[in-house]
Amino acid sequence: MRKTEKQAGKEGHRYSYEEIAEKINILSAFCGPRDLTGLSEDALHDKYGITQADMLILFGASIPASYSLFEQAVRNNLSRYYMLVGGIGHTTGTLQNLMQPYLTDFDTSGMPEADIMYHYIRNQVNLSDMELIIENKSTNCGNNVTNALALFPDDKIRNVIIMQDSTMQRRICAGFEKYAPQLTIINYAGYGIKVVHDHDTLGFNQELWGMWNMERYISLLLGEIARLYDDENGYGPNGKGYIAHVTIPPAVLEAYCALLGIYGTDTVREANPLYQ
Repeated sequence: MRKTEKQAGKEGHRYSYEEIAEKINILSAFCGPRDLTGLSEDALHDKYGITQADMLILFGASIPASYSLFEQAVRNNLSRYYMLVGGIGHTTGTLQNLMQPYLTDFDTSGMPEADIMYHYIRNQVNLSDMELIIENKSTNCGNNVTNALALFPDDKIRNVIIMQDSTMQRRICAGFEKYAPQLTIINYAGYGIKVVHDHDTLGFNQELWGMWNMERYISLLLGEIARLYDDENGYGPNGKGYIAHVTIPPAVLEAYCALLGIYGTDTVREANPLYQ
């Protein structure tokens, strides 16, 4: 994405593309945490003292590149139960169009995200001998959490690995912290990517299947910080009350404010009232 340098801030600071990329990456690292070094028994044991989680959930808003992580977890027998979560929401149309060439036996238009994931993943890994749960009614990040919790198969689930699009990982975790504070939540964001620059162009350091374009990616990140910020406009206890309180570090807030100055408040992704 080509942009000329823009002034931002009260002092009219002119940010270089290196600085802009760094600030985007600060937001990305905060929004997309990973609590494990990998999806393996060793990584799980090193951090949490267990070799198998009780539940692993992949959420449909994540780009298709994350599907291979779910498949890896299944092959590694990383959880007792697995769940695919996602109905029809603001990202669904993009996913339906993207996955139609890979699901030629189905018409993906109108298909919920969890069903799309299931039909693709079942051709990549054996799902017949595992405990797989499908939740395909939720329309937003909030009822992604509440609907998933309602489908938990027993009361012995104490820990959950959650995998969401990296821009929304922090928020989905805060949703679980609100509605199920008794659970140990293990974050594993659906992808890890960095923004790099080449003269007056911003790009990604790797190619990922289904990755957002740069403008959409920046919009999603800025929208997440606005939602996570616990004031009257945010999603925390001091605002809409959708999620538990999230403390945003000063460096993240500084990067957010700088990027708002560069790209403008119109860049921030607004919530679609159709899916509230």
